[in-house]
Amino acid sequence: ASDRSTMPEDPQQDADPLSSSMRRRKEARKLPFSKVGTLRFPSSKRMPARWVKIDLNTRSAERQAMVDRLASLSSEQISNLSRRFYPRFSAQELREKLAHLTAMPPAQSSPDGQLLGKALEIAATSALRELVCGEQSIWQLPPPSALISVTGGAGSLNMTDKQKLVFRRGLLSAARTTNAWIMTGGTNAGVMEMVGRMLQESSVEVPCIGVTSWGVVADKEEMAKKANGRVLDYNGKTKLGAKFEAAEQRVALDPNHSHFVLVDTGAEGSSAFGKEIALRSMFETCICTTSFGVDEEGSPLPTPPMVLLVVGGGPNTLETVKACLEQERPVVVFVDSGGAAKHMRDCWDNRLLRRRGDEAARADEELCKSFGLSLPSEWTPARYMSVLNEVCVLGEKPRGAMHVPQLTFFSTSDDVSAGNDLDMRILTSLLSDVEKTMEAVKLAVSWGEPTIIRTQLDQCKEHDKSGLAESFERALLTDNASVAETLIQYNAAAALVRAPRLWSQTLRPLHLLDVDDNDHTNFPPLRPELTRQATTPLRKPKGGPSSPLKEKNAASGPPWWKVARRVGAAPVDSLYPNIASKSEQRAVELLGLIDYDAHLQTRVNVYVEQRSRHGVNGSGIKPMWSDLMFWAVVSGKPELALSLWKKTADPLRCAVAAARITQEMLRRGHDGEWEEQQQLYEGWAMGTLSAIEEEDDAFKLLMLVEQTSQGELWDNSIFDEATKSDIPDPPRKFVSRPYCQRLLDGVFCGHYPGSRATIKLTATFTAILFNVLTFCVFERYSMFKIDIECSGLWDGDGDGDDDDDDDDDD
Repeated sequence: ASDRSTMPEDPQQDADPLSSSMRRRKEARKLPFSKVGTLRFPSSKRMPARWVKIDLNTRSAERQAMVDRLASLSSEQISNLSRRFYPRFSAQELREKLAHLTAMPPAQSSPDGQLLGKALEIAATSALRELVCGEQSIWQLPPPSALISVTGGAGSLNMTDKQKLVFRRGLLSAARTTNAWIMTGGTNAGVMEMVGRMLQESSVEVPCIGVTSWGVVADKEEMAKKANGRVLDYNGKTKLGAKFEAAEQRVALDPNHSHFVLVDTGAEGSSAFGKEIALRSMFETCICTTSFGVDEEGSPLPTPPMVLLVVGGGPNTLETVKACLEQERPVVVFVDSGGAAKHMRDCWDNRLLRRRGDEAARADEELCKSFGLSLPSEWTPARYMSVLNEVCVLGEKPRGAMHVPQLTFFSTSDDVSAGNDLDMRILTSLLSDVEKTMEAVKLAVSWGEPTIIRTQLDQCKEHDKSGLAESFERALLTDNASVAETLIQYNAAAALVRAPRLWSQTLRPLHLLDVDDNDHTNFPPLRPELTRQATTPLRKPKGGPSSPLKEKNAASGPPWWKVARRVGAAPVDSLYPNIASKSEQRAVELLGLIDYDAHLQTRVNVYVEQRSRHGVNGSGIKPMWSDLMFWAVVSGKPELALSLWKKTADPLRCAVAAARITQEMLRRGHDGEWEEQQQLYEGWAMGTLSAIEEEDDAFKLLMLVEQTSQGELWDNSIFDEATKSDIPDPPRKFVSRPYCQRLLDGVFCGHYPGSRATIKLTATFTAILFNVLTFCVFERYSMFKIDIECSGLWDGDGDGDDDDDDDDDD
């Protein structure tokens, strides 16, 4: 398209990409599209709309085309036709009968004509699957996570401005949240025109597919002339009303739809209205039973759920609702739109009154008179009420994970906060089209709706830990902190999260460290082959008490990912993936700043010990909340880090570590958001420390080093971590807190656990010299101590107590 020199000057001669694609594939696939083309609407800002015409007219269709289509029917489809029309026929006998019917097509009203028409509809539905589904689909639409079908009145809608606003806001919000496809009747009238105009005026970019009858389309003759290769500037005019003959009545296509499926049954004019309903229902079912691709692990994506939204309407709307409920799909009725929508609610309420034996219940004839119906010639009041009652009976059947009725009603209210949440009603109904609760939760997670997740989990009777963990993973990968927080509240387990998936899918696209991922020089894989056993002798961590001012230069030892190579594949694979690119290795090396290598080594040692001594089996060490938090920190996701930090067992250490990691990112030249995140994490650490009321408790926490059967869980205390000198700019605000400053003064004078000599802050130079000489002479006597303060940790002001005020507490 960018090469203007190759484009024809006349826009009427523009090659239609859909038509050329169809010509390439039609012979192989035997698609029943007698016409394909593209429409350009002068009044619309949308891209030109694509359309296909499906020929279901058994009288006018070519015999060979019908034979080809019927030959594509599967054995299961033939068996279903046999059970419906000729139960005594075998599959082969029914195929032979269909072949005979194509030679001499019967009248469509006869049983054989109905059989042939239904067979062609099924074949056309299979072809429509090729049109929209799969990587090789002709229209190449983005995969939907839901289908919102809208049906209703083609005339003027009896809706107030407020009701139209509620409908607009609810439909657009639901479509934007779910990335759904929208399907309507496709004409430029009534609710179809309103939906198209809403999409055109908004920023919501979703496919809007119109399915209508070919016999009522205005300017269809012009469309047929310029199909299969050229773009038509469409200026169709609607011709309805008493001044037009029935066969001459036409409706223009809506200019704000993106695609059209036009169904030709041979009917013309007003008699063609509603002839597309059966194929539309089958098309919707086809979409909702198709998996549009695979996930990262190669598993098929879940099939999209569907909801039918009813706005106003008449007899054909009832037929559409009935067909949807027969397919066991949910329906939401916008009651205030009037017409068939209001009649369904009245009939539903009247049936409830009858069931209770209420005197207010009315007979069907009386209820029908109250509607003031104006029906087409082929409809009678008795037939209308019969279909209405069928709709209510079908809608009462519970279905889905929550076992709720498939027919629900929505009404606006004078109170804006009371009844205007149409989008939530649509989303909830979509989830009732899902059989399992965890599947519904996964959909709600992909939509980012915590309220719906809570509703589903509150009503859930089963507790699928693995399914909850999978949903939690999805929330982490999509950086949705509110959803992650909700799942944490419902006991999502960190141990079941697949940490390698988080690292591999997050680090690759980040490019945090500005390195060439294609250059693998001097960067070996993180670990050896997965077949290596975890029982390999492991390096034990150094024993003994931790020095409070231990300074470990990260450059002096191997990077942490090299240490991880030596711990064996099985335990570590449960936490980290094989890292092959420089950007991933450099990003993960940031964890070496907080001695993550030694920490991971200790956990592996504990795992191996438990497996060898106690017979504990498993795939490896399990992720902890701190592991997930460090992933969020390195990935630059502070909101997620906050939700995960709240669950960590050592929040003060984790906050200090996060501040040091982000400080290193700043040192390497990454500013902007990283500076804000560094201040945020350091603020968490300061807030946690300030929340401790007793000074001694703060000192103990700052100097704590957790011990395991295999040594120290971390090489350093929290205080050591904050004052390490391997980066030039430690978290100064945290170190400047009163607790840290007093502890630092005390450590300088030897006041810390395990110290063998202390010096008063008020000591003279002579006393200090005497203490140093005495300590050097008697150093080998570990129990010998000089001038130890007995009143507390230390006495900084010489008043005999362990605080900094001038009074003597004793």
